[in-house]
Amino acid sequence: IVALLEVAIGMIFAWLVMSLAGMFIQELIVSRLGWRSSMLESYIGHLVADPALARQVYDHQLIKGLHSGIEGERRPAYIPSAQFSMALLDIIRNAPKEAALIQKTLYELQDDIGKLKGKKQIQAQKQLDLALSITRKAVVCEGGPEITNAMLEEVKKQIRKLSTDFPSLQPMIESKFLAFAAQKKQIDNILANLPANNGGSPDETTLNEFRTGLAVMSVTHPDLKEALEALVNEIKVISEKTENALQQVRKNLEDWFNNSMDRLSGWYKRRAQTLAFLIGITIAIFLNVDSLQIANQLWRDPSVRQALAAQVDAIVQQNPNGFPNPDAGQLLALNMQ
Repeated sequence: IVALLEVAIGMIFAWLVMSLAGMFIQELIVSRLGWRSSMLESYIGHLVADPALARQVYDHQLIKGLHSGIEGERRPAYIPSAQFSMALLDIIRNAPKEAALIQKTLYELQDDIGKLKGKKQIQAQKQLDLALSITRKAVVCEGGPEITNAMLEEVKKQIRKLSTDFPSLQPMIESKFLAFAAQKKQIDNILANLPANNGGSPDETTLNEFRTGLAVMSVTHPDLKEALEALVNEIKVISEKTENALQQVRKNLEDWFNNSMDRLSGWYKRRAQTLAFLIGITIAIFLNVDSLQIANQLWRDPSVRQALAAQVDAIVQQNPNGFPNPDAGQLLALNMQ
């Protein structure tokens, strides 16, 4: 009976070592390929029904702070729902502004710039980044129309320079800014027909700005507008407790994001399980792992069984309050006995 128990312990630790090796390799591959961050970015683009808007969300200061790397070039693998909802709410509130519409058009140009090659792509992206930086400042500018208009004129100057420096981009730039002009005209008509915002508390102002932005989204992002209207339908009419209504908007956005992330987690888990299975098969073939051979070796060699049992007993005695999660060093040491 003692021999059988020692063989069982040996088999368990052999499998545990193999599992740990597979998990380590899987995590290394996933980290190198950036699966989590790339899947999250792709899914957020699907969630907001526009990859350009997803880039805008990622460049919002609330989300940008989650980036890593020397220059923040690495996208986050996880975004808290509260930060996502506040960033999206802020983007929607600013949607009626001309600067926000220009910003949307500039983000759409990134795909066209991505088709350039070599140094041209790098130079064009730098010019676009400069224009985007000015536009972001214009969106949040509170210095009055004169300063905002001066910023937008500088942005338009940068876009004209981009079109001149890179003639292959000129047709796309002209096409996108023709669409910009048409959308701006539609938005102006929507804003002219909306009831005037008479101010009120900060929460009431924010809620009114959100509703106005949502109306504008029918021009710029109709699919997202339809989804968000379903989420906030119950607070369309301002209640006596505006603060509660605004909190409900944020909560609904957070719940929408969390539910979507649950589905994304399921997809990631299935992909990770497939990878883990392939890694396990590869390790087993490469190392010629044979459970029957391991069991036979343990059964025939009492010294190996006893050494393994001694190591396990030492770990148990060192941790009287419970058996810890073994680290790689412990498991490899047990396996080498």
